[in-house]
Amino acid sequence: MNAIFNLMSSEKWEKIKDQLYYKPSSLEKEGFIHCCTEEQVLWAAERFYNNSDEIVLLRIDTDRLESQLKFETSNEMLFPHIYGPLNLDAVVHVSLLLSNGHGVFDFVN
Repeated sequence: MNAIFNLMSSEKWEKIKDQLYYKPSSLEKEGFIHCCTEEQVLWAAERFYNNSDEIVLLRIDTDRLESQLKFETSNEMLFPHIYGPLNLDAVVHVSLLLSNGHGVFDFVN
């Protein structure tokens, strides 16, 4: 299984977890959903969620994606972008990342 990851607030996950598809505002504004590789998870969490105490990490099986996946360069790194809604049946694991209160995250489960 090839996997990519998506980060979101716990509140957002609670709102969407029972839906069939996830369509964040970035899909409408930029045309894709921002994701990251396993190696980029903590970097992305600390950069984009530094004011959060906890965030949800979605592990996405790329073989189950219905929308097109492209790897594109941003911030001099190669990031996965999903061009279309994320079918939530492609999410194979959900875990929490907790902050130490200073914007540094670590895995919970």
